[in-house]
Amino acid sequence: MNKKKLLGTPYFIWSALFILIPLGIVFYYGLTDEKGALTLKNIMAISSPGHAKSLWIALCLSLVSTLICLFLAYPLAMFLYSGGQALPTGSMSSNPKTDQKNIIVLIFPMWMNFLLRTLAWQTLLEKTGVINNILAFLHLPALKIINTPYAIILGMVYNFLPFMVLPVYNSLIKIDPNVIHAARDLGANEFQVFTKITLPLTTPGI
Repeated sequence: MNKKKLLGTPYFIWSALFILIPLGIVFYYGLTDEKGALTLKNIMAISSPGHAKSLWIALCLSLVSTLICLFLAYPLAMFLYSGGQALPTGSMSSNPKTDQKNIIVLIFPMWMNFLLRTLAWQTLLEKTGVINNILAFLHLPALKIINTPYAIILGMVYNFLPFMVLPVYNSLIKIDPNVIHAARDLGANEFQVFTKITLPLTTPGI
């Protein structure tokens, strides 16, 4: 056995304890009744009006959040790819060290606990939170954002935006610049380069 594979043992143990086993427990309780007998009653309960409505709202909020993340992440990934400069579409990064610094700045908030980041937004958006206190100090009307779909989308976009940026960025840096140069030599403009080359090649990242 390759000794390097042994280095992944702690990761596999962690995954089994905190991913596979919890998922197995969810499947077990989802497919059994109070006595432990196999049943589909729990699965069919999703068709009830209350559960179906909750599922539909969750799917809609997820879709909107994903689209917003993509809309924000793609330009940000291209900005990071260009080394923080407004270079033309598909241009190679001018400074790899700058790229590394920008990526570190991007992923730094991800080092903070997910729950703490969410609670921080709750502190900002609640009725007596920081934002409304500032508005009250300025004699402006308070905002009612907390416990609304807008607050949910804002929190989801904030938490998951880096997870959209990094795959797109990784796809961008794998594009062979010679392909882009060849397209320009053949008369393609920036829009054509983006739609015909850059976007299709970054689809896996998206």
